[in-house]
Amino acid sequence: MSTIATILVHAESDLAASGRLRLATGLARRFDASLTGFAAGDPVIPMLADAAGADGRLIAQLLDEAEARVRAELAKAERSFRAAAAPLAEAQCEWGGFLASPVAALLHEAAAADLVIIGRAQANGEQTDLVAPNPGDVLMQAGRPVLVVPPEVETLTARRIVLAWKESREARRAAADALPFLVQAEQVLLLEITDRGATTEELATAQIRLEGVARWLGRHGVAAIRSKAIALRAATVPEELQQAAEALRADLIVAGGYGHSRLREWVFGGVTRALLQQSPLCCLLSH
Repeated sequence: MSTIATILVHAESDLAASGRLRLATGLARRFDASLTGFAAGDPVIPMLADAAGADGRLIAQLLDEAEARVRAELAKAERSFRAAAAPLAEAQCEWGGFLASPVAALLHEAAAADLVIIGRAQANGEQTDLVAPNPGDVLMQAGRPVLVVPPEVETLTARRIVLAWKESREARRAAADALPFLVQAEQVLLLEITDRGATTEELATAQIRLEGVARWLGRHGVAAIRSKAIALRAATVPEELQQAAEALRADLIVAGGYGHSRLREWVFGGVTRALLQQSPLCCLLSH
């Protein structure tokens, strides 16, 4: 049976991450998993110091000061992590703080994790020398399921889950990655949202497809599965997913993450972008 043995959670030095750290601790207890806290910051000196003719000693001094600030923030982040993880056994917790690019360092650490937990940046969040990794970068490159936790969310029961489905590699990957949550859930809604003008025949075909997926999930021990194919009724697919989650009283949406690289930036589909940036619920995404 699929399980989660190692969890990697991004920590920060301010209060923005406190709920996320408690949520990660709760999941580590539930799955009897090890929990690794992570933070990184790349020391940056003012642009003035990079100007031609700048005094070398001044540059070295500024770099030392920038590094000291990052180290101080890393120490604060570690204290926040240790406080949140206090209910866990000491051997169950690890810490990694790095003077490096946050995304590069996190991707390196994700190789030893079954689940990566990150948060969404708050518009009014406190500015520090630790930069949160971009959730989209992590999703597209980590090769691991990514749990995106909205600000101020502190718990995840995952008793009721909406599993968004479409015929794609990403959706199949997300369903497989979510099995540890799905087998513990009391209710799972397997939902496919078709185009707004889908015909009765198209909906019937989608429903047959979903029933096959539901049988596969059932063979893995997922109980109380309800599959449903519907034509889009809300303004957008993310809004339709949110309405379905509210009706089910779910606190977790599982979905594939869709995007591609263009000119060194990731371009996401509208559903993935909305789930990364706007969903009020935790979202488990896989690419």
